[in-house]
Amino acid sequence: MDNDGADLRQVLAGRINRLLKLRGLSIEKASIEAELEYSNFYYITKGKKMPRVDTLLKIARGLNVPPEYFLRDMPLKIGRQPKPKDNLLLNKILGELNRLDQSAKTFLLKTLKLYNRQKQPALRLKRRG
Repeated sequence: MDNDGADLRQVLAGRINRLLKLRGLSIEKASIEAELEYSNFYYITKGKKMPRVDTLLKIARGLNVPPEYFLRDMPLKIGRQPKPKDNLLLNKILGELNRLDQSAKTFLLKTLKLYNRQKQPALRLKRRG
């Protein structure tokens, strides 16, 4: 994984670890609260593994914070620096996501995954051409 991915993992790990410290929770207790396997949660808290969106939602629920807590002011180094309006749009999206109930979030996640799967073959063809 590139350095940007490592940086993002470290930022997420730091935010999770701050919450654990504030709440006086061990990694084991927090993994139980988040309904995650201990080893999976451990690697996330050490910055060794990037959590999937559904895992991040479980962590947020388990630590009783809104999901955008982990993504707020996140450095977005994916090919370009974000424009201020990109951050505004991201914050609006995250705000709307936070208002959804769990079934709506699950539906949205499945829809995004399906959309990305359908879009990826076209992206691969463009890169080769």
